[in-house]
Amino acid sequence: MVLRSEPMPLVYQIPSLPPEGADHDLITIVKCSSFLEAHRVVKKLKRTGIVARIPNKVGVALSDAADLRNCYPHIRIQVARADYAAAREQLSGAD
Repeated sequence: MVLRSEPMPLVYQIPSLPPEGADHDLITIVKCSSFLEAHRVVKKLKRTGIVARIPNKVGVALSDAADLRNCYPHIRIQVARADYAAAREQLSGAD
């Protein structure tokens, strides 16, 4: 049995940049199926200098712990509009 020290790379479906508007200062770059996956994405972006956030982090963590099915991506990762292109490049590349 071979143990891996690095997690498997994840492939994300990244939506196109929405049009500019007052309600689009923060852009949802990806949706994750678990809080751990979302935290991993945020850490990856922060290591490259991109500020990323999980909206309603406490509520998401509690609902994720209560619902172990995680049957669909529901945890949003948001970045600033100005960081969208760099975040997309980071998440589209290999882990």
